Amino acid sequence: MSKVLKLEQNLKRFNLEATLDSILREFESVIIDLNTENQLFERGIDANGEALPMPYAPFTVDYKQAVGQPTDRITLRDTGEFHSGFFVRYKNKEFSLWSSDGKTEELIDRWGEDIFGLTEESLNELIWGYIYPELMRIITKEVFEL
Repeated sequence: MSKVLKLEQNLKRFNLEATLDSILREFESVIIDLNTENQLFERGIDANGEALPMPYAPFTVDYKQAVGQPTDRITLRDTGEFHSGFFVRYKNKEFSLWSSDGKTEELIDRWGEDIFGLTEESLNELIWGYIYPELMRIITKEVFEL
């Protein structure tokens, strides 16, 4: 069989949709970290890149200072339970983020649903730093290894 025919067969067998789904699931912890660490904790921003409205209540400031957490931005990480409850939901070729923490609805009421989700910057980091290299590795292996 010629290499061109083998390449054609490999391309027909390759399932891009299933491959992307698998890659997203592989990098689930990265997706969560981009939201909880890079956006909420480090920068205090939502999925639109907007700063979460301040201020903290005085007792929250006292607590956060006592445990060495920042008080110059809303991080939504007092005890860490909200962040540790984050998980990724998959539906119709898309993903969304949510938290299993009991305070989730209360936090949404106060700061909005955009506390979940990735900014354009975080999406670009996910795509170009993780998804693209892994997709190219898989395509090279499954399609172009003749």
